[in-house]
Amino acid sequence: MTRRRLSRREVFSSEHVPLYIRRHAQRACAAHSHDFVEVALVAAGAAVHRTARGDRRIGRGDAFLLRPGSWHAYHHCRGLEIYNCCFGTELLQRELAWVLEDPVLGRLLRGGRDPSDRCGVIPLHLPPEDVATCLSHLDALERLEGEDELVTRAERIGHLLLLLSALARGYRPATPSAAPGRAHPEVLRAMRMLEADICHDWSLRELAERLSLDPSYLVRLFKEVSGLPPMAYLTRLRAERAAYLLLRTDRLVSEVGSEVGWTDPNYFARRFRKYFGISPRAYRAAAVGGEAAAPPSDKHG
Repeated sequence: MTRRRLSRREVFSSEHVPLYIRRHAQRACAAHSHDFVEVALVAAGAAVHRTARGDRRIGRGDAFLLRPGSWHAYHHCRGLEIYNCCFGTELLQRELAWVLEDPVLGRLLRGGRDPSDRCGVIPLHLPPEDVATCLSHLDALERLEGEDELVTRAERIGHLLLLLSALARGYRPATPSAAPGRAHPEVLRAMRMLEADICHDWSLRELAERLSLDPSYLVRLFKEVSGLPPMAYLTRLRAERAAYLLLRTDRLVSEVGSEVGWTDPNYFARRFRKYFGISPRAYRAAAVGGEAAAPPSDKHG
């Protein structure tokens, strides 16, 4: 099976509002990856959804959010109808930058320590009323396809925001944190610093000094927001970036490790395995060959 590489040019018709919506009958689909966020909602039918976490049976009401760098595939499709919503991460840095501070939306889009949030894939299951809400916003977005993006920009962003809000209600972390609150601004600043330079040889002390905070206090604030201490958050950033490079390029595994800040190949393999559960080579082979990391689980397992 050939690995499919989806480029932004294939998906987005314009860079003004990098947003793609389409409902379609989904047949078996080979493993593919991308460098944008994808939300998929099962409107009808059933199938097996394959990711690096393994195989999972899906049906109406199942949904999943895939962060950049993740890959997935569909198998054994029976009358499967999927609504796809893809959007560029720059929307989270521009029009929707504030959502990372939102106590509900931020938890979904940032991810964290929850076991379901592995390999950049967050599985969701929505009750009928939330499915209907999501479909109404997806239908509205699809009707706007083909219209002037600059004229309909506010409508598109508005429906996308309401869609994400409905999805966030279906996010039930297996290890919920304390009652969500507003994210501390210094934590958001720290996240941006780590995201901007993941190759830097960061230490907790250096990060805390740049923020003029005590290291232990920074760890506590960071964990309250993301569920992870700063260095574990950096590990996640590096692992997801490495996964993206493994799927989207033909670079040697060692070169990928160096590009994300892990210059020692053995250390890179250990850190990658700790996050994804498999080695970098196995991760690439799973996407190329369509092999799953685990047998199919029950639909809502």
